[in-house]
Amino acid sequence: MALGEARGNEIPTFLPIMRGTLGLPGARDPEVLEGLDYRPWVRVTTRLQAHLAACAHPLATIEGGLAAKIKEADQEISRLYSQMVDKQRANARHAERLARVHEVSHQLSRCNSLLQQTLQDIEEINALLPEDKRLEPFVWSTE
Repeated sequence: MALGEARGNEIPTFLPIMRGTLGLPGARDPEVLEGLDYRPWVRVTTRLQAHLAACAHPLATIEGGLAAKIKEADQEISRLYSQMVDKQRANARHAERLARVHEVSHQLSRCNSLLQQTLQDIEEINALLPEDKRLEPFVWSTE
């Protein structure tokens, strides 16, 4: 015999509380049904209800605390998101200004290059003139 079968044979036979349930549904013994007391079942279910309520109250408190923390976290996230949007807008404005500065810097560099080329051309033209008609050399002063 296998180990599982041996253990299965050790389990005692279970008979239902009401003998009438072994046969046909209509063959119930009315004396047995009248003899069953419902009060122990009421006590068991009442105790079970009290136990479940005792377990539910701390969980409800914890759930309320979690809901409050979630609400706080949501408000903090909304606040941080608003700050990030404001900073992003400010950074976009600064980037736009910086782009304009780069553009002006590029234009100034181009102007400087054209000015240097013009001064060089003036010096060459001045050198081609006779000595008595030449202009004095151009001196660029930033002071």
